[in-house]
Amino acid sequence: MRRVPRLALAVAIAVACAAFAGQAVAAPGAFVWKKTPNPTAGSDALHLCAGGPAGAVYAAGTQGDYPDADIWVVKYEAGGAQAWSRTWAGPDGGYDEPRGLVVDAAGNVYVCGRTGPASGLGDSLLLKYDAAGALAWATVYEAGASSDEAEAIGLDVAGDIYLAGWSDASAAATDVYTAKFRASDGVRQWTSWYSSTGSGRPRGIAVTGAGDSYVAGMSRTAAGVMDALLVKTSASGDQAWAKLWDGPQGRLDEWAAVELAPGGGVVVAGTTGSSRAGDFAAARYSSAGAQTWLRTWSSAGRWYDEVRGLAVAGDGSAWVAGATDRDEGDMRAALVKWSAAGRQLFARTLGTRRIAAELSAITLDGDGNAYVAGSVQATGAGGGWDLLAARYARGGSRLWFSSAGFGADSQDGFDAIALGGPGFVYACGTAGWEGPDSRGVVVKVRR
Repeated sequence: MRRVPRLALAVAIAVACAAFAGQAVAAPGAFVWKKTPNPTAGSDALHLCAGGPAGAVYAAGTQGDYPDADIWVVKYEAGGAQAWSRTWAGPDGGYDEPRGLVVDAAGNVYVCGRTGPASGLGDSLLLKYDAAGALAWATVYEAGASSDEAEAIGLDVAGDIYLAGWSDASAAATDVYTAKFRASDGVRQWTSWYSSTGSGRPRGIAVTGAGDSYVAGMSRTAAGVMDALLVKTSASGDQAWAKLWDGPQGRLDEWAAVELAPGGGVVVAGTTGSSRAGDFAAARYSSAGAQTWLRTWSSAGRWYDEVRGLAVAGDGSAWVAGATDRDEGDMRAALVKWSAAGRQLFARTLGTRRIAAELSAITLDGDGNAYVAGSVQATGAGGGWDLLAARYARGGSRLWFSSAGFGADSQDGFDAIALGGPGFVYACGTAGWEGPDSRGVVVKVRR
């Protein structure tokens, strides 16, 4: 089972959540209900989630053990009832995995990823389920003659789908693609390519209402130097521009996430540095491709600082969440916020050598408060990890912190978080992710 990376947020635990499935608790941060569907005797996991109409939540992950896992999509109503659960197995009977999930206003859910044998030579995949769980269509897209995968997904206002993916165009290079698919039947409308001299990988996509798309990721040269990559494609499929950023160390630079910015353009965030020491990096680009600001942030010394989450508020400020980790595994969390003009508003690092934690995702509400999810090291015997959720005010103060686990030595963690109905967020992940019978987890958390 592929484990999705999760962020580090190490704190002394002051609040333990005692709300379990079906037990409503009014306190902010309470786990109103907690679901752990366990459909197989193998390794099941939920790595992606998104809120839907009427306060419902959709989650996607894998069902079964590597190398024969299937894609798994499940929907829960706001009250905690499971509306449906679906699996999809590819035609090759190999390893199928989701990489992106999005839900439209009607409750249709779109999942992108890969299908094919675990040995490689997979194809890009796009699935559509309607709100009742019926499979509307499945599109397998062979972007190149060798292996390819869809890594990120977005929608325009018409409901059409945009994928960011990669393909082994030749033995020496891996190219990045942006592709548009029609929502009604999954038919591809166009594909636009960015060709790299070595290997390219997309990490995120942001789509404007008009259908312009921004793909962020990296492009590695044949010599192994990795530059951060941002590509804009027009609604008609023409590449508007592509920007490479080579950080101050000139070694390993990557944009890990991209979000639309109010007033046009995008904010990107990622990591700059080397294989042993890295810093946060964030930048804003105009719709014309001008870099209006770029900032870096370092925790201290030779720590490796890695961005894994980005959220942009209505005022244009950018929250960047990530992990800091020393070589010996002394993990800390980092949360940095920049204003719309690129001024650092605050930076928070939390953690001790005794209590580590990880964050995997961040989302914002309409007032600019941040919600994060991940896992925290259990304080008791056994060395396990617990589910973690927290809320931060827009000024940077932590409003609440909650955790819950499935045993002293169980490895549990959230991988994604999404806004739910008024007053709630949803988080999903895996319980027992290092065990032989892991379970997907979906939790409703009171804001």
